[in-house]
Amino acid sequence: MTYLYPTFLNGKNEFFDAFYQEHHATLLMIAYKYMRNKDDAEDVVADVYKKLLFFSAEQRKKLLPDSHSEFVYYIRKMVVNKSLDNYKQKANQRRLLTEHFSRNEESDFFDEQDVLEPRLQEIIQQLLSQREVEVIALHVQGFKNAEIAKQLDISYFTVRNLIHVSKKKLKNQYKKYFQ
Repeated sequence: MTYLYPTFLNGKNEFFDAFYQEHHATLLMIAYKYMRNKDDAEDVVADVYKKLLFFSAEQRKKLLPDSHSEFVYYIRKMVVNKSLDNYKQKANQRRLLTEHFSRNEESDFFDEQDVLEPRLQEIIQQLLSQREVEVIALHVQGFKNAEIAKQLDISYFTVRNLIHVSKKKLKNQYKKYFQ
């Protein structure tokens, strides 16, 4: 199989099938070590394979090592890094949910926010697209624009634009509502 590696660097994918058969179980175990969930581990390995498969021949020559043994090490590192990224993302999501529910359980007394929140939800649903709502929700929760872009798989500048446009829409609507 090592003799097929140079053809993979040149853009042919025959090597990839044999590599998958030989190393898939090992890579899956590496991902599982970090993710502790079989489905998540399979997703990580699939994402790494997909990323490598869609590299052009030029990208493969530029980014991937020259030898087969170094490639095995490289792909293992990719799986570890992707696993850590996914683990951190899931940990952030769990933390945010925990904070949200614990914050909501603390407020037992009447508050003007109890009256305003349903109206705000109504305004948000009328004015903003689903993507804008997702971006604003993450922004309000304290995520940085780069983190939002990575999590939603959109560009950094799209996030900035969506936040700006959404805030402007909400501000204008709120002015109308309180006049």
